[in-house]
Amino acid sequence: MEWYKKTVSQVLDELDASPGGLTGKEAESRLVRYGKNVLVEPPRESRFFRFLKHFTEFIILVLIGAAIIAGLLGEWVDSIAIMAIVVLNGVIGFSQEEKAERVMEALKRLSAPRAKVLRDGELQTVSASTVVPGDIVSLDSGDSIPADLRITESKLLRVEEAALTGESHPCSLWSGWR
Repeated sequence: MEWYKKTVSQVLDELDASPGGLTGKEAESRLVRYGKNVLVEPPRESRFFRFLKHFTEFIILVLIGAAIIAGLLGEWVDSIAIMAIVVLNGVIGFSQEEKAERVMEALKRLSAPRAKVLRDGELQTVSASTVVPGDIVSLDSGDSIPADLRITESKLLRVEEAALTGESHPCSLWSGWR
């Protein structure tokens, strides 16, 4: 849908919304119908396969080959020492990866984005995951954009999209868009 080509009133009509926002009850029903406003994360690999990945790097494969050759030549002490180092490296790498993932999950929970929406005729702050189609979102300086939005009104809007595009400066958008 090319929402940007439609007038604000056309968009509001298609979304069955009003300039005064949705009612709390309507927002709840849309949340059930459309689901949460979150990115779907790909399924995670099992812990076993993530552990095995630590043994697929070229240098590790060379060390495993060296341990096998040492074992075939009867150098059991060298073979066992090399394999112990390889396994220890895998265990340490896996545990560090697990710890980093737990920290990232905790940071995601701590920095849960918020959004200001018009509901029941009043500006309310809600979790960005509960923003639904038809919500009227208010943005202030420094706010993160909580969802795909159709801009209905702005004054000197500037958006920092470097996290998405790699640009180093804010991108100027339309001033006074209607």
